Amino acid sequence: MEVKMKELNMLMESTDALYHEAAKRLGLSDAELCILYILYEQGEGRAQKDFCSLTGIGKTTINTAVKNMEKNGLLKLKAIDGRSMGVYLTKEGRALMNNTVEKLISIENQIFDSWSIEEQDTIIRLNKDFVDKFSVLIKEL
Repeated sequence: MEVKMKELNMLMESTDALYHEAAKRLGLSDAELCILYILYEQGEGRAQKDFCSLTGIGKTTINTAVKNMEKNGLLKLKAIDGRSMGVYLTKEGRALMNNTVEKLISIENQIFDSWSIEEQDTIIRLNKDFVDKFSVLIKEL
């Protein structure tokens, strides 16, 4: 079993490295890619803490990326409640997102669509099961 877990860990690390390579090829930092990806998938108005909790990237890194993207005219921040600022795309930011994240999602979909419905269901089911169990068990650390 230990050998299989090592293989799975290597695959997850390879996947992370591939997303890093994709970010570089698209001219983005890892944090910038994650921010744009989440905005594409989940919509605008998310607080910076949401990006941290969804990606595992630290607050300082997300804050730096947001500030750089804001400085470069890609994002703007607007108050969404008493203390939080929501992240919104500018016209230029939306164009960048459409020219980067859409390309990446197209690649992901191309791979996913190459699998049968049963294979798609299996990978989703097993990954969800892993995440659900892992999130419970790490609370015991």
